Amino acid sequence: MVVNEQHPQAKKRPLWKRLLRTILFSFVLIVDVIGLSLTLMSLGWLVVGDSNLFTWHFSSLMPGIIALTPFVVVIGLLGRRRWSAFYIIPAMLFIGLYGAQFIPFEQTIAEDTQLRVMTYNTRFVSDDAHQLVEVILEADVDVVALQELSEPAADYFEEHLKDEYPYQITYTDGVSVKGKGLLSRYPLENHSLERISGNNLLRAEFSFDGEVITIINAHPSPPGYGINFNSHNREKHIDWIMEQAEDSRDTLILLGDFNTTQHSDDYAQITTTYHDSFRDVGWGLGQTFPDGQALRGFSFLQPLIRIDYVFHNDGLRAVSSQVWHTSGGSDHRPVITAFNLK
Repeated sequence: MVVNEQHPQAKKRPLWKRLLRTILFSFVLIVDVIGLSLTLMSLGWLVVGDSNLFTWHFSSLMPGIIALTPFVVVIGLLGRRRWSAFYIIPAMLFIGLYGAQFIPFEQTIAEDTQLRVMTYNTRFVSDDAHQLVEVILEADVDVVALQELSEPAADYFEEHLKDEYPYQITYTDGVSVKGKGLLSRYPLENHSLERISGNNLLRAEFSFDGEVITIINAHPSPPGYGINFNSHNREKHIDWIMEQAEDSRDTLILLGDFNTTQHSDDYAQITTTYHDSFRDVGWGLGQTFPDGQALRGFSFLQPLIRIDYVFHNDGLRAVSSQVWHTSGGSDHRPVITAFNLK
């Protein structure tokens, strides 16, 4: 009997097929690792909140990180992996946390009595104040609160925005993250820079439609990341900011870069007293940081997390709130909110 044997090389698949299979396997493996990680972190965060290092980083990267879950679920189900059903957990968490932000709604806006304010972290090392000015002029708001205001930027604003914003208060410390400013179309009164160790806030009052409004421009310290994780300074600064706000008049706007996402205990502390205008009347996820325009060669990157806010008390009613479409070279995008008096 004659047996026909094929040469071993003949049984091998073409090289391109083997490479493709390896790439697809690696891709699915990466997706599974991401899906499993998101599932475990979601469960951990739901149980213990942001009280430990891992869940705190998870909550600090939301909504950017959890927005991956729809992609992970689809890839997992297409691969017919049974365990992919567990990936529904972070997907449901995403829907529960952010689903309401995508529901259309209508607001009746009284244009003639509308106050528009902006919070804008200008990034203290920004080297093109002209771009920042263009953003402010295009936004066309009534009051601008600036964080990380450098001395060169403040001088440039005074020269190029004096006609549009004749009332300007700036406190700078050379080129520093502690610089702050207020640009206003309304006279600013009783203004002061309040200080605490390692931080400060800028407070002022102005009259709008017969009502005196207090505005507080704040910028708590950022927490550390990785092995340097420590949110103690931020917690201390937010406690102090809340104490300062208690001394203000009935109508109050509290805004700035708060260096915290909406899932932290610090955010919860603020919103027990004040309204988050974007969460109430904004649409979408509202990410403000980090914007790729501040990273050379990565201008295409979109913000991942929301840390810039416009809060207010019951003296005002927010009618619209949006994240601006460009950062003007900063690593933060401005947030703009329109108010009516109640």
